[in-house]
Amino acid sequence: MPTKELLCGFCCKSLSLPRQPDRLAAQAGQVHTCRHCGTAYLVAGERVNPRSSIAAALHIDAQRLQLTASAGIAEVQGQPLFLVCGWDPHEMLSTVRVAQILDLHRATVQQHVREGRFLGALLSPAAANGTRGFWSIPRSALMLYLRDKGKTAPVLGLRARP
Repeated sequence: MPTKELLCGFCCKSLSLPRQPDRLAAQAGQVHTCRHCGTAYLVAGERVNPRSSIAAALHIDAQRLQLTASAGIAEVQGQPLFLVCGWDPHEMLSTVRVAQILDLHRATVQQHVREGRFLGALLSPAAANGTRGFWSIPRSALMLYLRDKGKTAPVLGLRARP
């Protein structure tokens, strides 16, 4: 029996994963990237440590990683499968990248930044010299913005395995 559509835990856009449980099980542990927002994701089973796998794929320290996990997406041979998405909350994104993720115009994102809707957004030092500066927005601020808009998947806390 096919599973329902699988959505990214960061941007809630459709992920390119098979919907058949046996095909999902075959991909368990393989890290992929959301084509819309760049979040890393994998199908996790009993023998998969999602934190270390995703951190290695993103080239960051596993303790810095922020994860979301779905409720069980399928069951194969009595073993549940879960969709786990992870990202670096400290990653700085340009207004162009944030606009792509939010499906907004860049000027709208810049206005949101000026209005303080993205906590921790920074203007490049070039702006202090009188030249045009560029905004950088932390991915964690984008996540908060998406949550406020009701556009994110629920976060289930995952802890690193001992």
